[in-house]
Amino acid sequence: MAAAPGNQYAAKAKIVTDAIRKAIVQEDGKRLRQGVDKLLDAFANGEPWAIEQVMNRMEGKPAQTTTVAGDPDNPLNVNQQLTVNFVEPTVPE
Repeated sequence: MAAAPGNQYAAKAKIVTDAIRKAIVQEDGKRLRQGVDKLLDAFANGEPWAIEQVMNRMEGKPAQTTTVAGDPDNPLNVNQQLTVNFVEPTVPE
C-alpha cells in the first residue's frame, strides 16, 4: 500500500531503496545473489524466519483476520444497506 501524500518516512525509504538498487546494478547483482542464496539455504534448513520470508514473497502475506464480538447483554447490531441505481447507457455521437 502506498504511503499517504506528504509522508516524509516514505520519501526517506525511497532514498534507501534507490541506493540499494544502484549498488545492485553497479556490481551486477553479485551480492544480491549471495544474499538470496543464504536465504534459500536457511529455507532449506527449515529456519522458520526464512520459510516465512520466502512464502510471503512467493505466495503473498496471508490476509489478516479480525474477530468482532459483542457483550451477550448488549449485542452488536450491524446494519448494512446496499443501494443499486440503474441508469440508461449513453451512446457517444
